[in-house]
Amino acid sequence: MAKQPAPRFNLASILSPERILILESGLSKNTVIERLSPLVAAQLPDISPEQLLGKIMQREAGISTTLDTGLCIPHARLEIARDFLGALALIPGGIAEPVHGGVTIKAVFLFVSPSDGAFFQKHLRLLAALSSAFQPVFIDKISSLSSPEEIFAAVSAK
Repeated sequence: MAKQPAPRFNLASILSPERILILESGLSKNTVIERLSPLVAAQLPDISPEQLLGKIMQREAGISTTLDTGLCIPHARLEIARDFLGALALIPGGIAEPVHGGVTIKAVFLFVSPSDGAFFQKHLRLLAALSSAFQPVFIDKISSLSSPEEIFAAVSAK
């Protein structure tokens, strides 16, 4: 019996135009994460932006989540999260990845997911969906768009 492809993950369901940033080059990866964290924390009543940032940076310190495609996927699993919630930053000019020399980050998709064990497979599916969707051609395409609304529409169509 042939293996069925994984169901498509609706990336737009965890994102909104208000949580999409277009940033300039010259920033550090940590600064980009610092700018995205409050956008997600604002949607979670029981965690401050500083607490969320701490959890994400702790996770990022263990193993970098930057892929060689130019996508960075900082994330944290939180007991207070009831579902996935994300924010996206595009850096059209790119920024250097401090751990993996030679990799240029052009997209940072920060997300939180429930720490409930029932969500773990969904968490892995989301990571797979992000790495599949945010390939260099798509990152370049959405980086050329001029507004969060246009970017959201393109991600929604993915």
